[in-house]
Amino acid sequence: TQWIQVGLIVLMMGAAIIVAVAGVDKGVRVMSDINMLLACALLLFVLFAGPTQHLLNTLIQNIGDYLGALPMKSFDLYAYNEPSDWLGGWTVFYWAWWIAWSPFVGLFIARISRGRTIREFVFGVLLIPLGFTLAWMSIFGNSAIDQVL
Repeated sequence: TQWIQVGLIVLMMGAAIIVAVAGVDKGVRVMSDINMLLACALLLFVLFAGPTQHLLNTLIQNIGDYLGALPMKSFDLYAYNEPSDWLGGWTVFYWAWWIAWSPFVGLFIARISRGRTIREFVFGVLLIPLGFTLAWMSIFGNSAIDQVL
């Protein structure tokens, strides 16, 4: 109902204000930790409550497809073909969006990475998010496809 929506919006606004007022160390860090725990719990629930073997098989398949297609898609500018969706999807708007956010993201990553080694930085900023994103998209995407089929 409409009152439930209003209540949820007020609850979320209140939580956001409390987290923002508490600061980075107390509010944002605690909320981030809770968020990651809930996300991991949801991911594991979907993985183990669904067709686990099928989801793990498709995860490996999707990682292989991603690693195989990424170099080709990265360097193919379709110089001898008609432009395709790969280049057409990245319009000037999206490039401007990425460029506009890069200073904020860069400062945030620099702030949370202070005192870390280069190895810890590479794992924490590149490899762990990549692995989690691949697992998330593969498990939830293939669960959805499995529901349809």
